[in-house]
Amino acid sequence: MAKNTLPFKNRVKQLEHTFKLMLAQKIEATHNRFTSWRHENDLFFSIIKWILMATAAYTLLNWIWGDRGIFSGWSLEENTSTPLERIKVSLTILGGTGGIGYLVIKFRERSALEREEANEKLVRAVQQLGDASPQVRIAGVYSLADVADTYEGLYHQRVVDILCGYLRTDRLLKDANGETRYATHEDGTPNHDQPLSTDGAVESTILSILASHLKAHSRTNNGKQFSLGSWSSCNLDLHGAYITEQVDFTDTQISEINAQDTKFSRDVCFSRSTFTRKVNFLNAKFSQHATFTGSQIVCLANFGGVTFTQLANFNRAAFVSDAQFTGTTFGGGVLFIETLFQEWADFQSTKFIKGCAFFDTKHIQEPIFHESLFNIKLKNTKWFAFSESIELNEEGLPKGAKWSEFDDHGRPITPENRNRTNFTDSKDQAEKTSPTNSPLHGGDEDSGEVTSEMS
Repeated sequence: MAKNTLPFKNRVKQLEHTFKLMLAQKIEATHNRFTSWRHENDLFFSIIKWILMATAAYTLLNWIWGDRGIFSGWSLEENTSTPLERIKVSLTILGGTGGIGYLVIKFRERSALEREEANEKLVRAVQQLGDASPQVRIAGVYSLADVADTYEGLYHQRVVDILCGYLRTDRLLKDANGETRYATHEDGTPNHDQPLSTDGAVESTILSILASHLKAHSRTNNGKQFSLGSWSSCNLDLHGAYITEQVDFTDTQISEINAQDTKFSRDVCFSRSTFTRKVNFLNAKFSQHATFTGSQIVCLANFGGVTFTQLANFNRAAFVSDAQFTGTTFGGGVLFIETLFQEWADFQSTKFIKGCAFFDTKHIQEPIFHESLFNIKLKNTKWFAFSESIELNEEGLPKGAKWSEFDDHGRPITPENRNRTNFTDSKDQAEKTSPTNSPLHGGDEDSGEVTSEMS
């Protein structure tokens, strides 16, 4: 067997995951077809539903008030009933059924009028969102939120889709040649992690509206029972967006978030957040601190190919399902202190450039670090710490991992590109990095806040 071949049980786990994914897609497709069929026959099913409810209520009341059993309201005394009485009863039942149908139809007509009114308000709000004035666009954001709060139902997801779609548009500042403009470093060179935006006020308003409607609120004085946010069942589609404002989704509950290829140029915080259906940050980039302390991820979490430029904090997070960090780059250190991995934790080909802490981490299944790379410049420091649940090799690294050199851009140095790489020696790197800057020596464990020493 080849040396780099994954263990057999890990390949089996991959096959199991593929089968589960295919099965889930099949179930979802069947559900969508059934939903479409139900929608086409919605009026018929509404009438049938109300008739059945009326029938059940009539039967129950006659059972309570009568003395001849549960079907007392549906039987006639043979010695007292006449054909005329039977006709009267039949006509009464038919009239009641017709009345129910009429009420259902009138209710549907009223609902249609409300939907028409809601759609008109929605169109006006979208027109505001496209206005040249940022003040008018902000008013449009609040108008959209008001539509969702007033008419509820499908308008929750519709408004969320509009707001997320706006965030996915290109709102960055351009120069005369149409190129994106960036903030500059002290030496005057452009900082490509900090693009300039002309729409920061509107963007921050949208993020604030989303956070407030996703936040869970306490229903009791002791804070043990919570009511979900009105938009917590909605899906957030932010794929490919460039978010230039700070994201604070603390204490939120999110059904599904798609942030594939999304770039976050400022701090992002999902502390104590709950994700229930899908988490997709594939190939996303976090230019500043990314905080997931205390988050509960009960679904598949895909952080594959993500670039964390600054510190990534996953302290006390719980990954109930598979956690994928394949090909992820931790450029500013990562914390997994007291983190729970109940299923498969995949760190294949992950790059740990500055350091990592796996203190008291719990792995129900053996994590995978196949071909993961750790910065050899920090080999004799205390910047790497692993819990007892992680099996180490003779190099002091997780099984399957190895030491590697990195250039100034976080790229591994191989014998093929060594002569072409401008690489500072270990002595210079040691002088630039103080032990107090280690991710093992900073951070507020209770609040999940990141101290300036960890920047």
